[in-house]
Amino acid sequence: MIRAVFKGLCPNCGGPVASERLEKGLPCSRCLPTPPEEIPKDREGLVRLIGSRLLEEGRLAAYWGLLEIEEELARFSEFFHRATGYELWSAQRTWVRRLLMGESFAIIAPT
Repeated sequence: MIRAVFKGLCPNCGGPVASERLEKGLPCSRCLPTPPEEIPKDREGLVRLIGSRLLEEGRLAAYWGLLEIEEELARFSEFFHRATGYELWSAQRTWVRRLLMGESFAIIAPT
């Protein structure tokens, strides 16, 4: 396996982070020296777990923004369910995340 280190891509401190950690959704080894043994498969669970670990270890920095976005997404998802009776699709969750992050994007769908 080819190992790469990406400068400036740690989602917490903005420092260098190994490709293996990025692939798993983890911050750099300086921010989170011991990764969790079990990593949740869903993004929301992963962000909450990593955020709580960083907070416990006193290393929470820019990752706070990801936590806020996931909390807003959870609130919107709950509102959507109450209003429509349906759960958000995966694509809709992605669109809401992008909207909350202030990204410009286009929604396309097959005819």
